[in-house]
Amino acid sequence: MGPAVYSADETEKYRPDALTASDPVLYLHRNTYPGCRLPHAWLNTAAPSAPISTIDLAGHGGFTLLTGIGGDAWKPAVGEVSRTLRVPIVAYSIGFRQEWEDVYFEWEKVRGVEESGAILIRPDRFVAWRSQKAYGDVDECAGHLTKVMRSLLGLTKGDIAKTVST
Repeated sequence: MGPAVYSADETEKYRPDALTASDPVLYLHRNTYPGCRLPHAWLNTAAPSAPISTIDLAGHGGFTLLTGIGGDAWKPAVGEVSRTLRVPIVAYSIGFRQEWEDVYFEWEKVRGVEESGAILIRPDRFVAWRSQKAYGDVDECAGHLTKVMRSLLGLTKGDIAKTVST
């Protein structure tokens, strides 16, 4: 795993299944544990159009946060953190009647967090951090996401104050 991951919120250390552990090049263990590559799942909109992969949502020169039903607090929190730290972060919601729908229920199987949880993806499409569920309101989610982003980017509170004042 690369250094730009935040796994302090994880309750268990990453353990691939036995088959994957026997040959990680041949066998893929699709999951969202920090440090792993974002797994593919097909998504679509409520009014069907061309399907898109979860992989295509991420990257594009910035961080991406994926959440689901009940993760309403994450999207405004992402906007606040992105403005404060001046780091591009976009947020998408995946689930029934959300921005994107999990048409084959693949994402539900591999996301590894509750529907209100969040998965933060680095620009290189590796998982940087995940939260099993929302922290409550927007301010709590923004506070925790700021702490995570500071850790990922190696920023101190002084760095953030300089960023905000300039």
